[in-house]
Amino acid sequence: MWVLNKQNQAGDTIVEVLIALSVIGLVLAGAYATSSKSLEIVRQAQERTEASKIVENQLEVIRAVAGVASDPSTNVIWDDSLPFCVQADGTIAQYPSSPTLPTEAQDAILNIEANGGDYPSECVLRNFYHTHVTFDGANRFNVIVRWNRLGGGVDETHMVYGAYRGATL
Repeated sequence: MWVLNKQNQAGDTIVEVLIALSVIGLVLAGAYATSSKSLEIVRQAQERTEASKIVENQLEVIRAVAGVASDPSTNVIWDDSLPFCVQADGTIAQYPSSPTLPTEAQDAILNIEANGGDYPSECVLRNFYHTHVTFDGANRFNVIVRWNRLGGGVDETHMVYGAYRGATL
């Protein structure tokens, strides 16, 4: 007759297996959360980098056009009453009226695309970035680029460029 000896039995109990599976589950959940957040941060950085490139391109064209004009403050293209955007060839796309720009308080409820009609089509780049340039009459250009973040919400970046007016002789 066979007598079973518990001391010689090998194997794990169901409790030990469940504990091991719980630990593995926690580790995998932590890894997923970390990688998900990292991807979100990378996506936001890519969006902001692209927006910064657009702002810099707008300022480069403005700088080139302002360098050609002898006095940017008296040139008809520098109208300080309405915003505009510039194309790579130097043409100006004037807004028909002042666009409705969302404020930070409206980010959660206001979608830029809902107000896309306020933006000239030339000022919406890559169907994603809304470009808005203003001239303050004192040789300062303020370029704002706003976009809907892929993860939700509205983001913006802006730069200010002061056009230098050389001394007249």
